[in-house]
Amino acid sequence: MRHRSAPRAIAHILSNLESRGLVSLLAPERTGKVAELVVVNNHYATGEPFAVARREEKKAVRRSKKEPDEEEGLADIEVERLHNMARNQEFLRQLGLA
Repeated sequence: MRHRSAPRAIAHILSNLESRGLVSLLAPERTGKVAELVVVNNHYATGEPFAVARREEKKAVRRSKKEPDEEEGLADIEVERLHNMARNQEFLRQLGLA
């Protein structure tokens, strides 16, 4: 897009968003600013609230996802590194090099 075409393209996009009710354009006279301001219109929908898990349930889920005790304090990347090292050692044993 050419540099001089950008303002027209942005104005076109903003007018489409305004016609759909997604934004409101505020004239400089209303805001006291030099340029027109764009305000995002929030749309809310009623519905069912999200289920909130209880603290005990969250802890039980976390405990079920943990690695064995020896790897409990390690970061995910360290656990993956240990698994890779064990796999490599087994491969070396199969080749008769370890």
